[in-house]
This record gives sequence, structure tokens and C-alpha cells, in this order.
Amino acid sequence: MRSIIKTLMYSVVLMAIVSLSSCSTSMPVARQSGVDNAAYLLFTSAKENVKKHLSVNIDGSINFEAQAIKDSDKHSSGTSYKLKPGTRHITVKKGDKVLFNKTVFINPQETKIIQLP
Repeated sequence: MRSIIKTLMYSVVLMAIVSLSSCSTSMPVARQSGVDNAAYLLFTSAKENVKKHLSVNIDGSINFEAQAIKDSDKHSSGTSYKLKPGTRHITVKKGDKVLFNKTVFINPQETKIIQLP
């Protein structure tokens, strides 16, 4: 009787070893898809520059028109402007008046909020 139990135990252990050895050793890898390597700008203002046409210059070479939203709306609405992440020099003007002129670092997938007067 002991030899039958011993034989069964060896068989079970052997089958477990064979089963486990046939498993793949690589683990699943988490992947993100559909995420691009971009950063974003969002312009906010207390009152004076909300919904006004603003001229934006990035690194002295990229120019576009933008609009600021109210400070209180920055978490719910507003147009964000896509750009490459990294160190960027940003100048924002309303007419001839410079509202913002700084160098900032923007991480990938970050929305940098630019606070205007």
C-alpha cells in the first residue's frame, strides 16, 4: 500500500514539473497605446485677458493665436495647445504688450497652465 501511495506521489510531482516547464517564462507587459509624446499649454487669466486674442511664440519660431480662459475654469474647459515636450521659451502678447515671457520645462503628457494677468 505504501509503495502505491509513494508511486502516486512521484507521478503527481513529475506531472507538475512537466506542466510547469511547458509554461512560458515571459510575463505579460503593460503597454500604453494611443498615447503620443506631446505636451500641452493652457492659458488662464483672472479677467482682463479672458477670451481675448493672444499672440503666442514658442522658441522664437512657432507662432499662433490663442485664447485664455478664466482661472476658475482651468480644470473643466478651455482649449489646450499641443507642442513638443522639453524646455520651451514662451512669449505671450496682447497687441504690443508682453503678458508672459519665460522659459519653462514641460513633461510629456503634461498640461502646463500659463497664468496671465
